[in-house]
Amino acid sequence: MSASETVPFVLLQSEEQPETSAFMNTFPLWASLAKTIPLAILAQTINEALASQEISEPGPVATPLLTRQEEKVLTLWMDGASNQKIASKLSIHGKTVYTYKRNIRMKLHMDTRYSPFLSLP
Repeated sequence: MSASETVPFVLLQSEEQPETSAFMNTFPLWASLAKTIPLAILAQTINEALASQEISEPGPVATPLLTRQEEKVLTLWMDGASNQKIASKLSIHGKTVYTYKRNIRMKLHMDTRYSPFLSLP
């Protein structure tokens, strides 16, 4: 109900009831309509309500769980590449590949080095 405290909404009612009036005075209401109204009027009311809202800026972007390099290592790892092949392809040391794999397992809560392959068909 937290969104309803600030964003007007459309209320569809079967019939007018005293409790509904108190509710409508508590929250911002765009329109109160009978459930028997034609669908075209309902659609128009909803479109008007949506069009009246100001467009807000998108929220902050979530930080990815894995770094780009870890994603590259994971992709090659899932393709079956050995540590040396991954190291060669990414121009990094074999020990670095091992470290990336360990970090990937920790971040993705994998128990063993075989865990990424357990969910494959």
